[in-house]
Amino acid sequence: MAAVTVDDILSDLPLGFASLILRPAPSAPAIERFLIVDADDESVQAAGAFVLLIGVRGRSALPALRRLLKDPPPVVAVKGNREGLSEAEELLQAAGSGLLLVD
Repeated sequence: MAAVTVDDILSDLPLGFASLILRPAPSAPAIERFLIVDADDESVQAAGAFVLLIGVRGRSALPALRRLLKDPPPVVAVKGNREGLSEAEELLQAAGSGLLLVD
């Protein structure tokens, strides 16, 4: 897969499927691969990956997100609502990662 941007991916998703609530920092690397990560995975090399975090939603995603941020991905997709992901948004923003909210 050639490097793409989050906008490239969003343009391919069905309307209403997901919302980008936090854009990756301009310094974030391009997306080079797609990774599906179970929330229980202990060590994941997420740099350069669009990460779809499965097995958790909302606030319960925080421990898995903290582990992912040891090697920050450009974008993480998490199921939930904006209120339940406010702390996740703060964590990801500090790391320069984007957050895609999956409805």
